[in-house]
This record gives sequence, C-alpha cells and structure tokens, in this order.
Amino acid sequence: MLEAKTTRLLNELIQGMTRFCIETYKSNQPIASEDLKALAELVSAVNVPPEQPSGDPVPVIGFVAPVGDGDDE
Repeated sequence: MLEAKTTRLLNELIQGMTRFCIETYKSNQPIASEDLKALAELVSAVNVPPEQPSGDPVPVIGFVAPVGDGDDE
C-alpha cells in the first residue's frame, strides 16, 4: 500500500503531466508520443488500488467524489 505522501505526490505528478498535455493540445502543438506513453505507463503502474473493508477499490489517483442521490444541487 502506498503511503499518503507518496499517493499525494503521484497525484500531483499525474495532474501536472495531464495539464501539460492538455495545454499543449490547446495551443495547437503536437504532443510527443513519449509524453503520452510516459503518462499512460505511470497511470497503469499506480492504478492498482487496494480494497476497502466494503470490498470497493480505493482510488489511488484522481479525486474521490461524494455519492449523492442523483439530484443536482
């Protein structure tokens, strides 16, 4: 299991790499295939979450959103 600090740093790295690719795309510049490959490999490597007591996987990357009743607030 990853430590909380490691998970936070991985999230920041993935978010930064994703932001870089998005900004590059928005500026009509080509995104290097090596950059996309590195991002995909990083996500694949860390996205093997342990399970919670409920049996549901714990997200390693991204954001945990609260589950609502489906109504917009």
